[in-house]
Amino acid sequence: MTIDGLYYRDRRGKDLFAKFEKGQYPAQFGIIFCEMNIQKYLMRAGKKTADPTEDLLKAKRYLDEEWKLRELRAAGIIHDGDLSTILGADNKKERYGNALKQISNAKRRVETKLDFSSRVGGWS
Repeated sequence: MTIDGLYYRDRRGKDLFAKFEKGQYPAQFGIIFCEMNIQKYLMRAGKKTADPTEDLLKAKRYLDEEWKLRELRAAGIIHDGDLSTILGADNKKERYGNALKQISNAKRRVETKLDFSSRVGGWS
């Protein structure tokens, strides 16, 4: 079991972990993302399925990534950043609207079984 499937990659072949490790997002965002996913998988272990193995392996994968990000941050390779664009209330209606569009596009892609990931400007 792995959480590194091709479906976690964007149209350029980069997964979210690679983007965190390259500093495309503020370091603290990646670390918190991983920590919250660890908690999610620990909380649902044995509830979604009778066998908790998959959820526990996912929690471990996120833990490993969190510590990798912490090490990169401590070494000065990735840096904290301004989270105001993510957390700010100034553009919350715009962010909500953009997220709804992304959900709608993903739903349409799944319903029509279309794969636009390889097209320039396509979904990723």
